[in-house]
Amino acid sequence: MTPKDLAPVPVSPVADWIRLDGDFCQPVNIMKTSHLVILGLALASASTANAGVLNITNMVAGKSQIVSASLFGNGSTFYSGPQNAQYNGGSFFDGYCTDFGFANNLPVAYAATPTSALTLGNGARVAKLYNTFASAVSTADQGAALQLAIWDVIYDNGDGAAAGNFQVTGGLTAGISTYLTSFLSDPLSGASTDVTYYAADSHGPNNNLYQGILGPGAGEPVPEPASMAVLGLGALLLRRRNKKA
Repeated sequence: MTPKDLAPVPVSPVADWIRLDGDFCQPVNIMKTSHLVILGLALASASTANAGVLNITNMVAGKSQIVSASLFGNGSTFYSGPQNAQYNGGSFFDGYCTDFGFANNLPVAYAATPTSALTLGNGARVAKLYNTFASAVSTADQGAALQLAIWDVIYDNGDGAAAGNFQVTGGLTAGISTYLTSFLSDPLSGASTDVTYYAADSHGPNNNLYQGILGPGAGEPVPEPASMAVLGLGALLLRRRNKKA
């Protein structure tokens, strides 16, 4: 346990939490032991056929900026950018939030169900944004701008930072503004819509936790342990039949 784990989390572009006020993300210190408890609870609750555990460790270093924004007049200051996410113990990926109204106090793990990003508001455009730009993000301005663009498309069909229900109210640097305008104006021609949306199975007792997260296309589904056992038994039976033949 280090002093950082016990002290209030400092305001830093790579801090391990996302802040939103009111119905939005709240800064909370979570010790590593608490993370293990949360992971255990998430594993226990991921009982549906397609559900698994979404594990998010921190904001991706060097790819987020502090900005302020509001949704339906509810304002907040937070870190805008990708989160270091992992699903069911697989590879880590840069995950972008789809739910401005819920908190991820990092590190955190929770039950989530993967589905197509096409189920989101303006999902096709959101998916194309992710597939066109997420893998190329290398700076804080780019990461912040892409997260803001995704929210703006979901809530306002990409009408810009100063209009509609979702508006950026502070921290909009020249760099973020330039990239945000570029992302929202891009025709996204030919971009794939194969993007996974990890939908949180619940939002906690106060309905204010656990964000939906965008990630790379699902590809082949990963069987759950019970399914793996069935597949293993099937393979064994097939092998025995082949030997008899």
